[in-house]
Amino acid sequence: MYDNAGLDTSVEPPVILASTPVLAVAFSPDGSIIAYSESRIVRLFDTTSLEEIASIDARESSRFLDFSPDGLSLLTVGESRNNVQVVNVLDQTVTTLLEGHTSSVRDAIFGPDGSVIATGAEDNSVRVWDAATGEQLALLSGHTGRVLSVAFSPNGDLLASSSADNTVRVWNLGDGSELFSLQMESSPRPFNVVAFSPDGSLLAGGNANGSVYLWDAGSGDELALIETGGGEVIDLAFNPAKE
Repeated sequence: MYDNAGLDTSVEPPVILASTPVLAVAFSPDGSIIAYSESRIVRLFDTTSLEEIASIDARESSRFLDFSPDGLSLLTVGESRNNVQVVNVLDQTVTTLLEGHTSSVRDAIFGPDGSVIATGAEDNSVRVWDAATGEQLALLSGHTGRVLSVAFSPNGDLLASSSADNTVRVWNLGDGSELFSLQMESSPRPFNVVAFSPDGSLLAGGNANGSVYLWDAGSGDELALIETGGGEVIDLAFNPAKE
């Protein structure tokens, strides 16, 4: 891990060694905890001491992790790949179980205020849940391939999803309607990940061709294309300190 305030790549950063391949990583909102998932276990470390402070056993390996905005809860895979559990970070108890998908969940995230959760799965569906009760609030249908990534807009009004059907779709969470669908006819490859900019004006999607597209989040108009020159894009993020 590097200290962003004084980045010196000539100095070897502290390293946490996992015993098996790491599938997902997440920092708590205050940066005090780092969580990572490996084979059927999620481990939590203190970022200052780099000591392991807790572990969460699971029957399945989690390909996603997400902390709630208050840092008190963590999303991981549930007792099967088809469901998601909300885990109390302090005592590692399961507080809520999200059940409804009929195939493996590929992504799960908290909404900006922590009251709702969005999930995307290999059953081609996007679902929105009450974080406290586990009640399903919305089923967003339209994708014809497995859903790979979901992202809330900063104000929580919109949800973006990417899929193996080579599209990115943007949904209005007020009524569950699809606002628009984005597909690059010249480069028909799956979008592995989507993300909104901190101010909500931009939407980015990274695809299996190694391309990152930028769109106007309100209209869906394409604004820019970034070619990474490498392999497929599997994750991306906006710098929260910049527009």
